[in-house]
Amino acid sequence: MTTRERKAVAAAAIVVLAFVLLQFLLLPLWDESQRLQNGIASQKRQLAAMQELQRHLAPGAQQKQAAQLGRRKKDFSLFAFLEEAAAASRIKPHVQAMQPVEAAETAAGLSTVELQLKAVGLAQLGRFLDLVDAPDNLVAVERMVIQGSGKQGEPLDVSLRVQAVAAPGGEKRP
Repeated sequence: MTTRERKAVAAAAIVVLAFVLLQFLLLPLWDESQRLQNGIASQKRQLAAMQELQRHLAPGAQQKQAAQLGRRKKDFSLFAFLEEAAAASRIKPHVQAMQPVEAAETAAGLSTVELQLKAVGLAQLGRFLDLVDAPDNLVAVERMVIQGSGKQGEPLDVSLRVQAVAAPGGEKRP
């Protein structure tokens, strides 16, 4: 091969290498970057829309919550509420433990209680949950874990985490 042919082959090899690098390395990276930037822009627009909705809805929700707190008994206690619900649904003998969750583990403005039930029937559990999940009292079941044998009619072991909105300015007692 002559020098001229070698230079032509080397130039062709460089062009092919540049094309391969461009086609299989740089363009995919650029496309992915564009896709990520478009996704970020879309999420920023969604966030702005949600914040705008929150600005419009938050005052009404706060007024509704304040009204519900005003209708709730002044001496409301989540522990007492849960004990009353357990007695009314006849599962009080099945309550193994009822303890408050430490303030570090729960959101501000909420009082939280962990409840352990042993060998409770499904119908009893249903009645208890109907009484406990009380939006009028600003009480809700945050988490529930049910363990059973899987056989119909067998008693269940249940772990519940129940939260109640605490009155503003009041102490955060369960």
